[in-house]
Amino acid sequence: MGKREEKSQETRHLLLAAAEERIRMSGYEQVSVAEITRAAGVAKGTFYNYFEKKEDLIRALYHSHFEEMNAGITALAAGDACAGIRAYLEGFADVVVQADVMQARAWVRYMLLPQDGRSKWEDDTDALGALLQGLRDHGRLVHDAPVNALAVMLMTHVYGIVFLWTIHPERTVRQEVQDFCRLHLHALLAPYLPA
Repeated sequence: MGKREEKSQETRHLLLAAAEERIRMSGYEQVSVAEITRAAGVAKGTFYNYFEKKEDLIRALYHSHFEEMNAGITALAAGDACAGIRAYLEGFADVVVQADVMQARAWVRYMLLPQDGRSKWEDDTDALGALLQGLRDHGRLVHDAPVNALAVMLMTHVYGIVFLWTIHPERTVRQEVQDFCRLHLHALLAPYLPA
């Protein structure tokens, strides 16, 4: 990677970090592009070299937070189905909580208003679907396990937990995801586990 590419990545990272900090402090709606660029130490016009509009930040922040977790899907798919799915869902909850409730509120908005024809919902169900497909490919789920339907069902429940947290931040997202997995995950997967 050349110096120009390194500088470009560094500037993009500065913009994302500044945006995340400002969103945590004030909420997405109250943050302006001018505030973000000022906090990042770049000219306002520089923002538009990286993002077409302020809303593009939400998708970029989402990807930066979930990138590492989604990179671990291959490893999770090689192990036990219940353990892998549980680890993924708990990791999802951890990423959301670490990002903070203010950013989660912006993500909820982004779920409702897809960008570039894709929504956060599609990104999340596709990632979980990739894990389920990997488990099926490794023989951890039966060959006709309904990967897409399972991904939708599991992510729907996790989204419900996250959505309630954005309304009532005193709730404990990770604990609720753990409780869901402990109480329901094995029963939901039982018909699709190899004998």
